Amino acid sequence: MKPAVSKLGPCRHFLVVPPHGAKFDNLVMLMRIEAGLNAEFAGFTFVVTTDGQRYDDFFLVPILGTVNDPAAPPLQVKPDVQLCMNIASFLSRYVNEERPRLN
Repeated sequence: MKPAVSKLGPCRHFLVVPPHGAKFDNLVMLMRIEAGLNAEFAGFTFVVTTDGQRYDDFFLVPILGTVNDPAAPPLQVKPDVQLCMNIASFLSRYVNEERPRLN
């Protein structure tokens, strides 16, 4: 008897690490980015965090699942390259955005 084959689904969860710099150390900014991603890409879930290594640009981590846990659902299929490019394009607006100034 063959074991049941689990159907792999597409990756729907992402971790987003913003670039280093004071602009992205602001909790309100992080919440704004997270809300923007979740609104723009309906059906996907994004968590924006400054935990971990930060770079010159956004770092997008697809969450494919859990390994070495027999009770966990099967790993998800890696995201489509075009989707990742669309997410990167969306995130670039925050890098290029001017900080508000008080006059």
